[in-house]
Amino acid sequence: MTTLPVAEPYQRPGAPNYGWRKPDIPAMGNDDGSGTGVAPAADDTSLPLVDVEGHGFELLRSMDVGRGLWRTSVITDLDRLDRRQIIVVAAYTPQDITAARPLMQRFMTIVLAMGGLGPQYGSRALTLGAVGYVDGSNDRDHIRGLFDDVVARVQRKRLREAAA
Repeated sequence: MTTLPVAEPYQRPGAPNYGWRKPDIPAMGNDDGSGTGVAPAADDTSLPLVDVEGHGFELLRSMDVGRGLWRTSVITDLDRLDRRQIIVVAAYTPQDITAARPLMQRFMTIVLAMGGLGPQYGSRALTLGAVGYVDGSNDRDHIRGLFDDVVARVQRKRLREAAA
């Protein structure tokens, strides 16, 4: 079972520093540093991808899914994001899908099934709160189409929520 780390130290103990430091991140995610507690708006042009192993990132990067991707394996990197942000979680085992439940409840989450999970786990991911399930064993055009479909559904949902 792959577990998602809660946090990762910025610098490993004993590793040389070389003058690098962690960039300052405003308190509540504001880009202006005002501390008003307003998270940045959801950005569908650049999707965070939580991928501990990296194979899902390589798969999506090798094809054009129509959006930028930034990979993280550290959940705290997502703290600045709006709850309406679409994120992608690469799942390699059924346990990975279950472990990603807190992310599914917090963000608009697409589960990217890797390692031969197959379509049978899609209903499990959707039941846990994912907005979409993409089987990584599909052909590239099918994967692109699924991503476009999920993003369009999320955008329609946001519009309905804003109108309510």
